[in-house]
Amino acid sequence: MSVPTHECEFSIGDVVQLANPYAEGDPNAKYRVVGITWEYRDVAFRGWNITIATEEEIARKYGATDGFVPSDLRRALSDAAEGGQ
Repeated sequence: MSVPTHECEFSIGDVVQLANPYAEGDPNAKYRVVGITWEYRDVAFRGWNITIATEEEIARKYGATDGFVPSDLRRALSDAAEGGQ
């Protein structure tokens, strides 16, 4: 298998949310993309390995979670779009 000729739709620094949040989690939680690698051997049939972290985890400098693919994530809406100030 070769490296994909298409680009990942996310970039380092993008603010994202889980497309299907965990039942016990906050459905409005926001994360920042902190890593993207192409790991076709380690992520069978999925390829991309996207690492995300909360702002708190970034401030602590540990705690990011990997193993996500583009279909697991969606771009986060801005606070204004969600009805915030």
